[in-house]
Amino acid sequence: DFIASMMADGASSPAYEQFCLLAKSQRGRAIVQLIQQVLNKEKIYVFGELLGLESVQALKDSEFKEHYRLLELFCYGNYSEYQKNRDQYTELSKKMVVKLRQLSIVSLAHKSKRVTYAALQEELDISNVRELEDLVIDTVYAGLLDGRLDQASSVLNVKSAMARDVRPGEVTSMITKLKGWGAEIEALARALDASMLSVRNERDAEVAKRKQVKQEVEEAKKSLDKRGGGAGFDDMDLDRPGRRMPTGGRNRRYGSGFSGPGSSLGRK
Repeated sequence: DFIASMMADGASSPAYEQFCLLAKSQRGRAIVQLIQQVLNKEKIYVFGELLGLESVQALKDSEFKEHYRLLELFCYGNYSEYQKNRDQYTELSKKMVVKLRQLSIVSLAHKSKRVTYAALQEELDISNVRELEDLVIDTVYAGLLDGRLDQASSVLNVKSAMARDVRPGEVTSMITKLKGWGAEIEALARALDASMLSVRNERDAEVAKRKQVKQEVEEAKKSLDKRGGGAGFDDMDLDRPGRRMPTGGRNRRYGSGFSGPGSSLGRK
């Protein structure tokens, strides 16, 4: 899922790479036009590399700063942020509105595996449920999100979502989280290794115990054969202790139908 989502975001697409190459040699208004093209372009959903270019950074304190902020918004922000600060950005086209709303859904999916319709409607400023569901479905088909709508509970159940751009100030925090995750994986691996070792030890102990029991049984057989002189005892006699002793043994002295001293057979 992760690999598929990274392919869906267009970060490594030929079109996006071409935009980045062009931006390196452009300045001013030409960069503004390029930003507009990128934000309207389908299948491009990450913009960090473009934002980091020197020619784009030069827009930050220029007359085109609103365009820089808009690109930055698509990198890290969401639709509700745009709604609250519309005066800081240029006007969005219809395609940009859809894209920014889709990116906002992705951000919500990163925060929770169960996103309520209410949370989606508030973030996206969409009151119509059918319109909301259509947008979520389009987001799934675009490869940005793997999830399922639960209409009965009015919830979006998320399995995974594409990775968005990371703010420079959040890199350290992300590295810390990744290190923590790696440490947890290592601890789990050690626990699994210890569990497997314990299972192997128990198995080896069981095999050794069975071998010992078998050896003791063999020695018991040999001992009984020696004490009984080998008269009528064989492996089957030991394996089936309920068998009657051969007629050549001790019971012959008691006669037919009499099992031994104290028996009540034949008595009334």
